Amino acid sequence: MRRPACSTCGGSRERPPESTSRRALAIAPAVPESKVAHYPAPAANAQRWILLVEENQDNAAAIPDLLQAHGYRVDVADSIAAAPRIADRGFDILVSDIGLPDGTGRELARRLAGKRPGPPIALTGYGTDEDIRRTRRASRAI
Repeated sequence: MRRPACSTCGGSRERPPESTSRRALAIAPAVPESKVAHYPAPAANAQRWILLVEENQDNAAAIPDLLQAHGYRVDVADSIAAAPRIADRGFDILVSDIGLPDGTGRELARRLAGKRPGPPIALTGYGTDEDIRRTRRASRAI
């Protein structure tokens, strides 16, 4: 049996077959306005240009979408070799994966230190204490 179209997206939803198990969902209470995180309006970020260096194609597609939704401009490079060509166009914030195919994000941050106003932001799937120490040391050295 078809349900009416979804009022949000206009799509229709099929009712599950009778043999499908059903589970009750708990609905969380509304969060008070004072507890809601407020992000800067996209217009406040419109002049912020991010250079994202990420070799993973899924991340290189998803991260810019998120940042652009918050009003940032984003250029993506997939390696240390590609990053300076894009950096020459200018950027405000460097966001780099630590593990890149041709070096580390730490090396890249050092190379681009004179081309950006603030400290780099490191992304990694590695989170050992040693990774954190090395990244902090590299950030302070820039």
